[in-house]
Amino acid sequence: MPSSVKVDVNIEPEPDGTPVPKAIVWTDGTSYPIERVIHVTHPEDLITTFTILIGNRQRKLYYNGCEWRISRPLTTGGKGVNDRKT
Repeated sequence: MPSSVKVDVNIEPEPDGTPVPKAIVWTDGTSYPIERVIHVTHPEDLITTFTILIGNRQRKLYYNGCEWRISRPLTTGGKGVNDRKT
């Protein structure tokens, strides 16, 4: 798993109990709504990877059944790659 940060996540469970992330709650309590879940991967190592859209920025959200982690933005020259407007 790439560099990531532990976060709280507001979820809405599907009828089968599968968690669907709805918002990221940062360590300072700030909540960021997830606009869309783009893709979900269920690899054999039991860490589910969600590709999500937050504020027009694509990020990876990881869930291991106990905790949620979100990818840190990549940086080049002091500016986050994920922070560039496209």
